[in-house]
Amino acid sequence: MQPGSSRWGRRARARARVGCGWQFDTRTRIMSPPASQKPKLHIARSDRSTPLLPVAAAALVAAGDTATAVPNERIYGELIQSLRVQFIFVDQMAEADIIFCAHDISEHSAAAHDVARAAKACGKSAFFHSESDNERPTRSVHGVVYRSSTRATWRRPHEQVATGCVPDLTLERSKPMSDWVAWDESPALGFMGHVTHGFRSLAYLRKGWANFYGFRLREQALRAFEGSPLVKTSFTRRSMNLGPPMAGTSGSDLRAAMRQEYVDSVFNNSYSLCIRGAGNWSYRFFEALSAGRIPVLLDTDCALPLEGSVQWDRHVCRIPLKQIKESAAILNRFHRSLGPEG
Repeated sequence: MQPGSSRWGRRARARARVGCGWQFDTRTRIMSPPASQKPKLHIARSDRSTPLLPVAAAALVAAGDTATAVPNERIYGELIQSLRVQFIFVDQMAEADIIFCAHDISEHSAAAHDVARAAKACGKSAFFHSESDNERPTRSVHGVVYRSSTRATWRRPHEQVATGCVPDLTLERSKPMSDWVAWDESPALGFMGHVTHGFRSLAYLRKGWANFYGFRLREQALRAFEGSPLVKTSFTRRSMNLGPPMAGTSGSDLRAAMRQEYVDSVFNNSYSLCIRGAGNWSYRFFEALSAGRIPVLLDTDCALPLEGSVQWDRHVCRIPLKQIKESAAILNRFHRSLGPEG
């Protein structure tokens, strides 16, 4: 192993941290700082009646709040353990190094801004999160807003792009599968999800233009790929919207089976087609990355996390919306540029 390799670097940093008092938690497999270096975290609520963000509920459970139910143990269990290792929870905002608002700033703006004012009165700023599919910019706030559904050209200085809270697909495989797909001259592209077209798609106008536009756009993209010999496609159109990935991990046997089919389809292909739905972002993008597959993103003015630091176009195939009819040719060129060595 060469000193310049990333794995060597990670190990070197881990050893350096242990030398500085960091500890490796064998149960959570997380490096834990010494107590004197752990930041103090406060989960701020405006009142007890305003609904909590699932991630905030997980944080409250990690803090020992027995009155708060775990939102989904399978999805948030690892987060709860990580929070317990990484932070010291405090009850008073004035004592905190980090303040996180417990309410969705898009859905419960008034409550979130109450938290922002309270943090400002303590001479601090707060962190906020939006799980809403609404693409519109959030109101300016004393702090930072993390969100997934937005437009790159609309994003305001106080807004940062967050990943979706998605499970690790490698833990959901129904059977042992290879982590890699063998090289082929033609890229293998998969998609399994909710698609609508024709007169039936007009029903989505009742839910708003975003729903109609997003699910209709998926059909246009699928047809663009299916009409070309440059790409091997494995597409399954569903008339039922499974919703967020959390929906497939619990509930009815039908949903669980649909979720399993989806997970297996991701691993069976080198590329995963990622197109917006009701919101201008895609769960599939982050699920594909967790599975070691390459996202093919139809770019509808999408904003990705850490755009200034991560050179996304080196790692994903991004197709401009205006070039949707050329999708197959763009993917084929991207695939050949990688070559058999990836």
